[in-house]
Amino acid sequence: MDENIKSKKRKVARRDERSKAQKQADSVSVARRSVWYILRTILIIFVVIVLCYGVFTEAMYASNLYIIVTVGMETRADCILMSGGTMDLSNYFDEHWLSADTDLYAGKYDSFHVESYDYRIAIEKFVVYPWSTQAKLVVVERIPSISAEAFDANNDQPVPVWESVRYEISAEKVDGKWLITGLTVLERDPEPDPANTPDLSQLETGVPTR
Repeated sequence: MDENIKSKKRKVARRDERSKAQKQADSVSVARRSVWYILRTILIIFVVIVLCYGVFTEAMYASNLYIIVTVGMETRADCILMSGGTMDLSNYFDEHWLSADTDLYAGKYDSFHVESYDYRIAIEKFVVYPWSTQAKLVVVERIPSISAEAFDANNDQPVPVWESVRYEISAEKVDGKWLITGLTVLERDPEPDPANTPDLSQLETGVPTR
């Protein structure tokens, strides 16, 4: 009788030990899953923050470069056409490159008083990354019309035509600010983009003959 009681007690003790071991194993498993869930959540949040930062930085760079290029190129054209000072150009261009810009000092329009002009620039390609300190852009610059008069009334020469050019523009981040460091001519007098609407001036009209 005593042996039966002792055997039952041993069985109960073993069962309790197994139950306790199982509970400990379950606790460890839950802890591991909890740690992995927390680490995975932190990793996902970190990746999202990095992506958001990258997108924000790239958008900021793109915005800054767009302003530097469009305003800078128009200011350069204004200096050439109006024979103005080049001081403001240092806000957009690298000074070493400016000193070698032959078009800027050619004096092509020095004999004319330019009253107005139609400046156009179109950005065709834009390459910049969040970690970039350099960028490349492809633009087409045009001035289809220039209103000007010669300073000398006896000067019967026509106003020089502004040549349309497709440029590759190099830009570099210098002391936290983007500057244009070079203009490379890719194509002179490129074909204009087709009009979005029909050009009515190209339509032929007439009265049919019998």
